[in-house]
Amino acid sequence: DNLSEQSFLIDGAFELCETLSKRYPLYLITNGITVVQKKRFAKSEIRPFFKDIFISEEMGVTKPDAKYFSRVAESVGDGDPKNYLVIGDSLSSDIQGAVNFGCDSVWIAAQGASDPRPTYTVRGFSEIYDILL
Repeated sequence: DNLSEQSFLIDGAFELCETLSKRYPLYLITNGITVVQKKRFAKSEIRPFFKDIFISEEMGVTKPDAKYFSRVAESVGDGDPKNYLVIGDSLSSDIQGAVNFGCDSVWIAAQGASDPRPTYTVRGFSEIYDILL
């Protein structure tokens, strides 16, 4: 219950989501418990920028399984991996999932090398603008 009450943003997240939502449809993908994730997302300032949220518990499969990403892609209308970009901070679920699905990815990394290899590695949200805008 306490976890579902918390919704905080990393510096720059609001501005990035606001800017990207003007050019791209945005979808939130998350592993987690539906009741917790929906409540957290509903309270978030970035909610208006996203078209939908895809929660692993509801989908019956978790990231990094390629089925998770395929279901998301088919749900938004196009199952072609070439048309998607996953932006995430987790190598083991976000980036590995993108690799498994066959789409590009941006890893928001604090430091260090990565395996699996993301398409792009950034140190902060501001670097994403150079990739997408």
